[in-house]
Amino acid sequence: MVRFARCVAFALALCTLSAATTSRAADDASPRLVLIGDSTVKNGAGKGDGGLWGWGQVIEPQFDTERITIENRALGGRSSRTYLTEGLWAKSLARLRAGDFVMMQFGHNDSGQMFEGDRPRASIKGNGDESQDGVVAATGKQETVHSYGWYLRKYIADAKAKGAIPIVLSPVPRDRWQAGRVIRANQDYGLWARQAAEQSGAYFIDLNELVAARYEQLGEAKVGADFFTEEDWTHTTRPGAVINAACVAAGVRGLQDCKLKDYLAAEKTSQSDVDGEQERTLLAFPTAEGYGRFAQGGRGGRVLHVTNLDDAGPGSLRAAVEAEGPRTVVFDVAGLITLESPLVVRNPYLTVAGQTAPGKGICLRKYNFGLYGTHDVIIRYLRVRPGDISGETLDGMGMAYSDHCILDHCSISWTIDEAFSSRGGKNITLQRTLISEALNAAGHRKYPPGTQHGYAASIGGMIGSFHHNLLADCAGRNWSLAGGLDKQKRHTGWLDLRNNVVFNWKDRATDGGAQRVQFVNNYYKPGPATQKFFAIRPELEWVDLYGPQQYYIAGNVVAGHAEASEPLSGFVGWKQTPLAEYVVDQPFFESHIRTQSAAEAYESVLQDVGCNRPQLDEHDARILREVASGECQYRGSQTDLPGLPDSQADVGGWETYPEVRRPNDWDTDQDGLPNAWEREHQLDPHNPADGNQDRNADGYTNLEEYLAAAAGE
Repeated sequence: MVRFARCVAFALALCTLSAATTSRAADDASPRLVLIGDSTVKNGAGKGDGGLWGWGQVIEPQFDTERITIENRALGGRSSRTYLTEGLWAKSLARLRAGDFVMMQFGHNDSGQMFEGDRPRASIKGNGDESQDGVVAATGKQETVHSYGWYLRKYIADAKAKGAIPIVLSPVPRDRWQAGRVIRANQDYGLWARQAAEQSGAYFIDLNELVAARYEQLGEAKVGADFFTEEDWTHTTRPGAVINAACVAAGVRGLQDCKLKDYLAAEKTSQSDVDGEQERTLLAFPTAEGYGRFAQGGRGGRVLHVTNLDDAGPGSLRAAVEAEGPRTVVFDVAGLITLESPLVVRNPYLTVAGQTAPGKGICLRKYNFGLYGTHDVIIRYLRVRPGDISGETLDGMGMAYSDHCILDHCSISWTIDEAFSSRGGKNITLQRTLISEALNAAGHRKYPPGTQHGYAASIGGMIGSFHHNLLADCAGRNWSLAGGLDKQKRHTGWLDLRNNVVFNWKDRATDGGAQRVQFVNNYYKPGPATQKFFAIRPELEWVDLYGPQQYYIAGNVVAGHAEASEPLSGFVGWKQTPLAEYVVDQPFFESHIRTQSAAEAYESVLQDVGCNRPQLDEHDARILREVASGECQYRGSQTDLPGLPDSQADVGGWETYPEVRRPNDWDTDQDGLPNAWEREHQLDPHNPADGNQDRNADGYTNLEEYLAAAAGE
């Protein structure tokens, strides 16, 4: 869809002239920070009109508003020229006192027509002193138009004359990219804003560059999905405005000898705080934990029923996953779905509720199912077992470059690359998931025949939570810490791994690296294929080039080799680096997980892991028996390694998943709630609206409460 810059209606803007947003009482004696600019500073009436926000509307948390008053006097549709000629600057100037601050950000509306048309607002491009006389066709009035820089220099001079402190900002960037980079304004309005500030002795914040760099850290897919709408590449959603406001605050911190820094709030300690996670309070579901616990999923949206086992088309899982808007996917059918291409979640606000399926539930084969560059996704109780029948090298599931997402009680096996990946993720959780039997010598396309690549998972995240999972019968990457590098080529990734169980790895347990890792109370049980008996070995080979890694390690068990009570149990250090340089004795951040001892976690995981609703399948039941007994039933056909298959055929292949369908009278109104459950809870089986209602005012819709009940919560 072609995207366009949405204009704020002129009439609406006029209605807001006297409604400048103020953080405190107008007669307060504290200094004021007055904001002037366009709709990227204050959109519409300043109340999130159309879901769009300016950064000035969410800037207050960045300042100590007990000590400074913030007045957002920006107005949509205004250019540096029209903010002056319409008398808006005169009103803002009248508010300024000695010691106040004024931030100005213009540029988005300074091009276009100068005298003709219904919105003649253009200034002359540049920072010169040239001018142009003409008659404004819409009003018939004579006007002398100056350069963009001239108007900024006038605002600066007027503010200084009142004893106020002017700060010029380059305009925030649009959601426009080229070759993976945000298109800057450093050759036009950003440059001219800098020149005007320098010429006039004002402070300058290159907001265009600060925001562009932050967007590039997050990636084009996430920025487009989370911070902008499909119709608008200029105005941000609230999360986008929060990001921009944080960049404004960062810019203030970088100013030399600017007293405005004294009024900033304490700097946020985590990027999650900066990006607004503190505003989320309702769990994705009652047992959601970790940093993905606040995923919204399809809450309040439509219900999509999977009615067949087809790869695509109406009633298919693919059609539901690829739909747009908030949606919850329920299953009226159980069985085996043969995917003919990867199934990728790109559209946000999705809940896939595998626990609603009848029979043995759902199993996907041939291709994989994962998230990419999306947000607010909840996936529960699904099996993904691709196998080698596609002839391609496939992962199983993943959350790459996705934000506020959680995978719970899934089962992943028979993958060729790795079972799970979350590189570039943010605020994510993988919990109670069973990863097993990654195919070992299975013909990975990047390696010679016979190469072993039975890998469980490569995990990243800022912050990523991985708890109460079972990794069984995977030769390596149990886990691989794949924190990655940021745009400055420095180590990134904050990872929390706790209460996981790992069984029958070969020679690679947990290795790799990330900026900060918490490795707590995990249980590693060697199996018949295990050759190296440790739990974690950080790899610090490149810290001199890419910056430090740090680890908090406590309470882990390697059965028969290391006890939880031992200091750094299960840990193997990097010989070339002293422990004090990368191992710490206190956690870095809160886990938001109800932590058990390693021994307790072992029992808990074996009792409740994987896709066990509507029921455990034969494959997972076998894996759990093997973990409990310490013995493996099968061997690899190529490697002869116990428990490490080289093809799904080595362990019998896909079992039978009978095709079972719900009866026609299961959910009459198609709201996702079974008729019997509706009657039991005094709802109407003929009212499709009551699924999204909240009968007990606890924040969860009636549909979410049924989904929790179907999961045994």
